[in-house]
Amino acid sequence: MNAHSTKLAAAIAPPKSRMKGMMNGWNAVGLVLLTATLGISLWRVTSTEKQLYTDDVAVVRISHWQLELGYRQALQRLMDDYNAMQDERFKRGEIKKRVKVIQLPVSEKTYAQLINTNLIAHTAPDIIEMGFSRMVSGGYKAEYFVNISSLAELPNPYNAEQYLSPELDADTKRALPVMPWRDTFLDGMIGGFDRDLQGYYGVCTTFAPGGRLAVNVDMLKAATGSEDLPQTLGQLLDACAKLRAWGKANGREVWPIAATRYNTNNWTSMIAPFLRESQRAVDADRDGSVNMHEFLTASQKGVWSFSDPAMADLVAATRALSAEFPNGFTAMDRDAAMFLFTQQQSAFFQCGAWDAGTVYRLAEGKFKVKIMGSVMPGKGEKWGPKHPVNEAAMTAACSYGLYKLSPNLDVAIDFLRYWTSQAQNQRFNQEADWVPCIVGTRLTEGMKAFTPRIEGIYGGSAWLPTWEGEAIRLTLEGQMLGVQTGEITHEKMAAKMAEAIADADYGAPKVFQRSDELSRDQLRASERSIGTQALLRLLAPDKAGSENNYRAVVSTQSQGLNGMVNEAMRRCAERELPKAGAATTDGGSK
Repeated sequence: MNAHSTKLAAAIAPPKSRMKGMMNGWNAVGLVLLTATLGISLWRVTSTEKQLYTDDVAVVRISHWQLELGYRQALQRLMDDYNAMQDERFKRGEIKKRVKVIQLPVSEKTYAQLINTNLIAHTAPDIIEMGFSRMVSGGYKAEYFVNISSLAELPNPYNAEQYLSPELDADTKRALPVMPWRDTFLDGMIGGFDRDLQGYYGVCTTFAPGGRLAVNVDMLKAATGSEDLPQTLGQLLDACAKLRAWGKANGREVWPIAATRYNTNNWTSMIAPFLRESQRAVDADRDGSVNMHEFLTASQKGVWSFSDPAMADLVAATRALSAEFPNGFTAMDRDAAMFLFTQQQSAFFQCGAWDAGTVYRLAEGKFKVKIMGSVMPGKGEKWGPKHPVNEAAMTAACSYGLYKLSPNLDVAIDFLRYWTSQAQNQRFNQEADWVPCIVGTRLTEGMKAFTPRIEGIYGGSAWLPTWEGEAIRLTLEGQMLGVQTGEITHEKMAAKMAEAIADADYGAPKVFQRSDELSRDQLRASERSIGTQALLRLLAPDKAGSENNYRAVVSTQSQGLNGMVNEAMRRCAERELPKAGAATTDGGSK
């Protein structure tokens, strides 16, 4: 074979040991890892499917977004104890299936998508934390969730004497076993009540007061020479100034108060204290509160405006406090602010009860932490004195709803009762460093600062009721955000708000028009509903009446609806009137 033939044969011949070469070295390792990964993934999917969809175990899934340190661990302990208790019941033959309650914690960023998708697909978890998703409110709530109003009137079986904490006083021990479930909640279960649907659709598990400050006591002492916590806004701002000076002297960049985008509305807590006196001129009907019509009317007539001196003080105080926040705080999330605090770049951290457990755990062994309440200008201070808004009307939080199509609804209800019993609710919240919400429960020492404040101004006095005017509300929020970042002065804000209120298309005229239309629509809907229900009652076989009765109902409702007779009611009357006439030929009408 000549040289040309040899090269040609080599070119067209398949490479020898190609697969063998691929299996050498890192390629072999990669193939093994890929195979192992696929195997583990398949095993996990299979085991999860068996865990969730087994016939001999009643599985109840709880979905929530509470990823704070301590919460999931406390909930897991609660579920483990409940599962163990149900296992004992199964062994004694008291229940037909074993029970397994599991939790599905999900990030806030994806929680709404998870709930929406599973509700539509009818595969939703059995117990769902109510929030973020629009499908847990309004008509969707009535469609997908259980109205537990009748259950709320019954005693909680896990408040029987044998389950209660031994340290309870005798009167509470006698009362709890017979109290309706809703009355065992410190807020009367209002946190789970839906005013539009007029029913209880959620079961709350905790209180979640906000507006507190976690304090790095060691850092505060280093900067101010004292461990005493600020008691007024003036003292807080003074401590912030000393913290900045201390940081500069030690070559450290210090942002006194670690805040996040969630604190962009912290100025709303100062509305009532700062604008209390101004409210008197705006409250036209003297009912102690200001509605949207009163507010806009007063603004248009010049009775009150955003140029008011009290509003100027509110803006100035808001700016002074916000100046102690980190640059770019409006884009920061809780994790970023928590990082500043735990890395001791900030001595204060704007927090709520839900953050306390995480703060305590991250600071453990590093520095001493205390919790202080919100502060207002004190006597003799600039803008003072002012009293804070009380929290007496606070309702419980972290409400959980029951999915209507749950295959184990009875177990889900039973677990929520167990979770909100006196002993278990106390233990759960103490382990998670949260605030319990059941009668007879106690807080840990570190959480006593989150006890709802009952002194101060009633929250109903807090006005600027712009919620009905979407454009006005958005303008106000945008302007106050500019105030907090130092980009907008009080004068510019006042001028912009006056312009927004006077706007013919989106301001006060539009709000009044929309309010009238909404009232009229609601009245017509109510009249239609009342008329239809009245007619159906008269048409019931056991309540048959004379032809005159039917004519009176139709006539009355027609007049109430300005002549707009409901089509269904008209057709029903035309069809049933002859029957009613025949039914009353015996000479009497009921």
